[in-house]
Amino acid sequence: MLPTLPRYPAIVSVAALALPFALGCGSGGGRSAAHARGPGAHAERTGADPALRAAKLHRIRHWEASQLKMFHVELPDGMMSADVEGKTPPKVACKNLDDGSRSCAIVLDLGKDDDGDTRTVECAATWTSVPLPFGIMVRAALGRFGLDEPPRVDVAWAGGSDGGLVARFNADVSYAAEDTTFVGTAKFAARYSPGHTLFCSDTTGGAEATMLRLTSQLFDSAKVKGLTDGVLIQDATKERRGDAATGFRFSFIRKAEEGGGFTEVSSAFHLSSTDQHWDVRDYMRSASRDPKGAIESMKQVVWLSPKHVVVLSAKPGEQGRLRIKLENNGKSDALELTPRAPLSTEIWESPSLLRVGSGGSPKHRYAFLTVSEDGEPTLAYSNLTRIRDGLVQEEVEVHGKKSKSTSKNEKNELSLDGRGFVTKQVSSDSVDERIHISGALPSALVPKGKKP
Repeated sequence: MLPTLPRYPAIVSVAALALPFALGCGSGGGRSAAHARGPGAHAERTGADPALRAAKLHRIRHWEASQLKMFHVELPDGMMSADVEGKTPPKVACKNLDDGSRSCAIVLDLGKDDDGDTRTVECAATWTSVPLPFGIMVRAALGRFGLDEPPRVDVAWAGGSDGGLVARFNADVSYAAEDTTFVGTAKFAARYSPGHTLFCSDTTGGAEATMLRLTSQLFDSAKVKGLTDGVLIQDATKERRGDAATGFRFSFIRKAEEGGGFTEVSSAFHLSSTDQHWDVRDYMRSASRDPKGAIESMKQVVWLSPKHVVVLSAKPGEQGRLRIKLENNGKSDALELTPRAPLSTEIWESPSLLRVGSGGSPKHRYAFLTVSEDGEPTLAYSNLTRIRDGLVQEEVEVHGKKSKSTSKNEKNELSLDGRGFVTKQVSSDSVDERIHISGALPSALVPKGKKP
């Protein structure tokens, strides 16, 4: 499971975060109020005839592109190819980012709208070692626009040979300036795959069906050079409350380039919203393991906002102790403790989950990083016991927490497949469902007699 998100303010530098450079220069790129006055993003002035304003608003937010053609695009050095729709061939520009990653902007031409203004959708293909945070990109692309309704989130697995988790965020938006209200439709979509993020954005009015069709075509056809090199396993999960999607998690394990070990990466997004308020959280975890699978280092990042970030990290110390560090508000807090169970992750522990779920072991537990109620770095433990065949209960216990009653501990029900991977997690307020898994863990981790 993922650790509970901290509920206190934290400000840590995130200069290393490489957002796609297309943000801020495209049709939905988080520009200033001047951009909001652009094509498809304006309504009548305040005080105009209500019926005329309503008619214009309807026209703006229901516009769709038509008569588009299919084009094949090849990025420099064969880094990526894809098929895209547009009125004219897409414009492509690539650059190296300060942190050594690379990003390419792909501008899709939608033609002109009913007012004769040129409409575009801008996408960014970015190569980074970890997935870019979806919520941060959404906030950057919104710029000064505010949401006029609760956002709609969708999570699915892309078609095509490369696959990838696809996340979407849609909502009607507006921005008030002087005596005019500028309106639009926020349409953001991302495809996550190992070491690569594709993000498309547009805040001009309407074109929701167009955006869905264009990005589906792009995501399904995109082929990235070397995408699966060394990748052992990929796992994608959708979070929902009722029938509404509220987030996702995308994880993968890759062979390390040197030393014979492994690199594990997991990225998650969570949306909370009501009729009056909405908020997003992003989470990233990366872990380095030795050839036997033991943790050599682990880092967790939680974005509470673009400027509010919590960073947790851990490294093994001497005599079985673990050194944990919390970076928060320009300060750091570190401690050493002796873990009561090995530091690990749910996907890596699947063989042990399988043993518990099948009755081969009465219980199992592993540790993960978290922040205590007092704001200190610490460990939490996933305590696993069998409910029935293929169904396991997880009870979360915080290290050092002294309580006579465990009734306040978080409890989840985990449904397992035939290899011990979690297919569904039922919590008190949400359900996480697996939408894709491919590959296998290193064979040395799989119990004898079980297929990898």
